[in-house]
Amino acid sequence: ESMPRLFEVWPGRNNIYCNGRLMTGPDRVCFWIAEILILAPTVVFWWGVAIPLALVNWIGYVVCVGNTVMTLAMLYTHWKTAFRDPGIIPRGRGEIPEERVREELVNGRVVVTTFCRTCTIWRPPRAHHCRTCDNCVMEFDHHCPWVGNCVGLGNYRWFNLFLWFVTMGCMYMIIICGVDLGFKVSISTSKTWAQDVIQYPYHLALILYSFIATLSVVSLCIYHCQLICSGKTTYEMIKKLDESTEAPSGCNRLHETIFSPPPPSLFDLRREATSDGFEIESSENDPLLGNSCARPPPFCIHLKN
Repeated sequence: ESMPRLFEVWPGRNNIYCNGRLMTGPDRVCFWIAEILILAPTVVFWWGVAIPLALVNWIGYVVCVGNTVMTLAMLYTHWKTAFRDPGIIPRGRGEIPEERVREELVNGRVVVTTFCRTCTIWRPPRAHHCRTCDNCVMEFDHHCPWVGNCVGLGNYRWFNLFLWFVTMGCMYMIIICGVDLGFKVSISTSKTWAQDVIQYPYHLALILYSFIATLSVVSLCIYHCQLICSGKTTYEMIKKLDESTEAPSGCNRLHETIFSPPPPSLFDLRREATSDGFEIESSENDPLLGNSCARPPPFCIHLKN
């Protein structure tokens, strides 16, 4: 009898698809609501603004291409954030110690680490347990229901890019709809300005929708840029924790967070596992995974003398 694969006995509350190739959190409803909030204004924009403009002017085709690029960028970063491993730490098998807190020396700095009774591991610095997904996550920032996943070391880059693309997409709609509406009103023969504006409900609805979305999302963009530059996460800021093992480096840290590739996952859902959800080390010639199943080295943590 063959051993089960890790995705079949995964102990967390994650939703796993395609035989372990995709994994996200339990918030499926909120994720699809976010997808509708992205796609619905795009459809309205095409139907009420872009296509009518393209029928009378070649600029309309440019507007269509620009809107399509923005929408695809939003959807791509949304899915990358949702279905990428946020930095989940595999569960351990050790006994639960009496003490749950200890001091450790990391990069020459003494930090306090805690023991997770659920995952049965000593958490690395800046790792915390997500109650929604029921996993410990490296550099845990927060659990975002709109992406349906935790935001941590593995997908924080994509989360920030998603926020910026949403902001740019909303501003794009505001500018295009505002300019087009202003031009239509300027050549109208109606007696009052209000009568002209009411004739274009798609423009008004998109401007209002995008303006409200921009106010909420741009504040998140600025907030997370401040967090990155200060070397903190949302969880650390709310709990007033100082767990960073590196000195913050301002804009350099922002560039590194956005453009540096995230670390590899600490587990592989397609590997063989025990019935209680623990991964079994397999050889390099795993017939299912090929030679791409090398695990990263363990955390380099030294106990304080």
